[in-house]
Amino acid sequence: MKTYIFLPNKIESDWYLAPELACWLKDWLTNIEEAIEHGSISSSECVQGLLSELLLYGEARYDWLSVERELLRDDAEYPMAYSKQYGRKLYKFDKQWRQMPVYAIYNSFWLNSYYGEVQVDKYQELIYNLIQPNGWIYNREVSNTQLRTRMKSELFMSFAMGIEILCATTLSESLKHHLEASIASRALTEYISAEYFRYQALQRLELLYQFPEGIGQLLYRCEAYEGYNDFCVSNKIDDYMGTKKRTGHDFVIPTPLVSGMAQELGQICKEEERQYVEAKMKDYAEHLRANPMKISAFTMRDIDVPFGPGITPLEVIASAMIVNKYTK
Repeated sequence: MKTYIFLPNKIESDWYLAPELACWLKDWLTNIEEAIEHGSISSSECVQGLLSELLLYGEARYDWLSVERELLRDDAEYPMAYSKQYGRKLYKFDKQWRQMPVYAIYNSFWLNSYYGEVQVDKYQELIYNLIQPNGWIYNREVSNTQLRTRMKSELFMSFAMGIEILCATTLSESLKHHLEASIASRALTEYISAEYFRYQALQRLELLYQFPEGIGQLLYRCEAYEGYNDFCVSNKIDDYMGTKKRTGHDFVIPTPLVSGMAQELGQICKEEERQYVEAKMKDYAEHLRANPMKISAFTMRDIDVPFGPGITPLEVIASAMIVNKYTK
């Protein structure tokens, strides 16, 4: 099975999973399957459904391939981010649900690859058509935001997803150099997730020597209690204004998903920094095993409302990955 890009390692069937998290995942799957009966699903939920079953049962039990092909394709068979019914329930989004961002292409590619029924050239053609003159990979019809103010994690994620699809076959040297120029020219960001996706892309392009220096210091700045937060709150910059954001009331939170990314990035740090990251991950693994449901949602300023859920299937899987890597 191909590793899903958000996760550094493959899911193993013999992993320990806390009973509380197993129960949560089963309830989540039940709710998703009920939504599917009404035609409501997103491409991210579809992939997370498959990943959840792999963690719980060691195999896919639901027919996620049929779900993707019947509900997450347009009339021309192009991958979509949302099913029609899912798009209709989004706020003021009824006429915009037909979207093909890079992640929708990637999710379709990954899911069809799992079932051994992927037409690689079809997906590569879609990605080729989304390579911008500057070498980055994104769909301007979905978002025409200028490069300077694009969210770094999304920009690097789309690039890494596109690279994985393109590298399913041999890249021409001219295309490789074009893509290399875009990713290698960007200075180190302040986001663990962005640097993780940069690492994924450069690794597939066999250009890891182009990775910028300073990743060990970034990981240190992003420490959050037992694990890692995606960014250093005090260093947040408004990309449009070029000024520091007001973050006095923001809260840093450790998340298993970002911490797993930090651990992977630790492998390319200096030896002393790598050992420090490994020691921290061992402590975080013990914490997660003792407190399996303590996965917090992000909150900011004085708004007492979480920005999305804390526990998600990807966070559960990342937690299991960390626990099984560092504890017995």
